[in-house]
Amino acid sequence: MGILSSALARAVSQARDNEVFVILADLLECVPSLSHLMPAVKMALARHHRVAFVCPSPTFLRPTAESTAIRSVSAEDLLLAAEQIRMRELAARLQFELRRIGATVSISGESSAIHLVMSQMAIARTGRMAAGGLR
Repeated sequence: MGILSSALARAVSQARDNEVFVILADLLECVPSLSHLMPAVKMALARHHRVAFVCPSPTFLRPTAESTAIRSVSAEDLLLAAEQIRMRELAARLQFELRRIGATVSISGESSAIHLVMSQMAIARTGRMAAGGLR
């Protein structure tokens, strides 16, 4: 996490205009150590840059309540449901922490991941702080 934080801080220090920093990283497993990345993200946002995180998931879909439903009582299905519940909780915590400071988060595989990055680029290009009507 320290390497990512220092790389983002270095990129922010060299940026000129409103830049969009798209970070493709598996942060779902790193949620407890997310506090090391927060100062660099806050610095980027304070300098009017945009920060978008695209995180992979094992199934390439955001874990939902339907995907965590237990299909049968076999050990394999119980283990799969437990892992999906864990991933859903990690994704929710990651999104809460990063969105709280103003960054955007998407789980890869979602159709909205590309749309999220493109909308962040459009916002940065126009100089607006947020998409119309949001925040």
